[in-house]
Amino acid sequence: MRPNNASGRSNGVTLIELLIVITVIGIPIAVLVVICERRIRQSDELAAIAIVEHIKVAESKYFIRHERYGTFRQLTDEGYLDERFNSERPVISGYIFVLRLVDKGEGHESSLQLNANPKGFEAGCAKGKTFFYTESQGMVFVKVGEPASVNDELLSNYLERMSR
Repeated sequence: MRPNNASGRSNGVTLIELLIVITVIGIPIAVLVVICERRIRQSDELAAIAIVEHIKVAESKYFIRHERYGTFRQLTDEGYLDERFNSERPVISGYIFVLRLVDKGEGHESSLQLNANPKGFEAGCAKGKTFFYTESQGMVFVKVGEPASVNDELLSNYLERMSR
């Protein structure tokens, strides 16, 4: 026996109607996910910049007291950095911080080199693309796509370009 319906059609939803609804809902969700990922990456980059500056201040204080730069553990033990830094390569806000110290020797002063690299870049699965670098004398350098060095763009130029 047929349903008592003038068109002979049941009251269910067709596959086409279901696909249209999924598409209408799915596209805005996909756009939101991309926007959220970009904002998280930008937030991690800003946090990394602030942490690099914080480490530089901690190193300056340590240097004044000890006439040499300290490792992350030494800076943590002295109270210049918090417990998050109590390792050889701390990972904070999606970035790995790598500190290289050069002791005072003949013909050169003590110095430091600090890199902030997106977590996972060595394995080729980094979420971030922006790398940061600084030395004991000061400026922070930026490079997109691979570890930064003293030959790269200055942070101030990078931030100015990003704000446009």
